[in-house]
Amino acid sequence: MLALRVEQKINYAVFILCIAAAFGLFFSRAVLSIATVGLSLAGIVHLISAPKKWLSNSLLLVLLAFVGWLALSFFYTPSALIKNYFQEVSFKFSVFGIFAGVFTAQLSQRQKAVILLCFSGFASLVALGTLYNYLTHYQEINELISKSKPIPVITGYFHISFSLMLGFSVLAMLWLLLFNRDSLGQFRWFMILSGSINFILIHVI
Repeated sequence: MLALRVEQKINYAVFILCIAAAFGLFFSRAVLSIATVGLSLAGIVHLISAPKKWLSNSLLLVLLAFVGWLALSFFYTPSALIKNYFQEVSFKFSVFGIFAGVFTAQLSQRQKAVILLCFSGFASLVALGTLYNYLTHYQEINELISKSKPIPVITGYFHISFSLMLGFSVLAMLWLLLFNRDSLGQFRWFMILSGSINFILIHVI
């Protein structure tokens, strides 16, 4: 009974940390760092408490292999790009942490839907803010585009990284609509709106 209560508390902590990581990913590096560390600790506790259960999880093994591949890529990254390497790896680890938490922790379908909806909603806000910034600085940004520069994302993310996040959010909303349509009830239209905004703006940004 005690082990069950501990696991329930860990799962609830993972739920909160995933939402915090989704928020931090788009708006606050400090919140993102704290949430990522928290998710890492929760994952370690899960592995220690039930190693056979988690190491037999094929999805978790694939995710761990992905982490190992990212770590090994340090050794063949040119020294001039090491700074960019750490920035990209921190971004990928953060996205990895959110989705690993969603699909490996024992969360309810509603909790998973809430996390994915928050991720997509935050992405939509940044995408709309980026579009607004483009429209209000139309000539200046068009000059950048004429020089083969991308539309600047308001949070400073590299446009390819942000496009990947928009892509993740569109797939997440599609997954919810196809397989968990009733998870959010009256928020279904918000799911459709957020996914549609991100799908359209991924082609603009």
